[in-house]
Amino acid sequence: MEKRNLENLPLTSIQTTQEINKMQNINIKTNLLSLYIVQGIEKLMKKFNVSEDADFYKVVRINSLDDEVLSYSTSFFDRKIVPFLNEEIAKNSIYEYLEKDLKLKIGYSRRDINFRKITPEEQKYLKLKDINMVVVIETHAYLSNGALFQYETIIHHPEKFTFTAIAKR
Repeated sequence: MEKRNLENLPLTSIQTTQEINKMQNINIKTNLLSLYIVQGIEKLMKKFNVSEDADFYKVVRINSLDDEVLSYSTSFFDRKIVPFLNEEIAKNSIYEYLEKDLKLKIGYSRRDINFRKITPEEQKYLKLKDINMVVVIETHAYLSNGALFQYETIIHHPEKFTFTAIAKR
């Protein structure tokens, strides 16, 4: 794998794996680990500002290149906005499905960067040797009307990616 293709990826734009593949001329593969509906998770109810009867799709996926895992992501989609997801959609591009099939207009996202210890589940896939702390990119994605439709955490393999953000004065 040539790391140069995964250097200086912008934190300030919304790009799917398929879009990165096209732009960088690489073949990152998405593997679905799990897809199911969850309800009653207080953290999600607060983030989405919904009642306890709201439910969400929980999608856990890994991205890999040349059989090396690059990232581990956990996404939650508000089922009032995203009423249907299945394995086929989750294995491919959820955003493409949202934009083309559901005709949703994705507007913007807010990203927070945090550090924490890697979980055993994440370690199982990322196989970080002497590293027990990871950078977590936490994304809140909104439709163009301002409605929060996705909350996601992504852990990227620290030896495979570099990111950049432009700050203006």
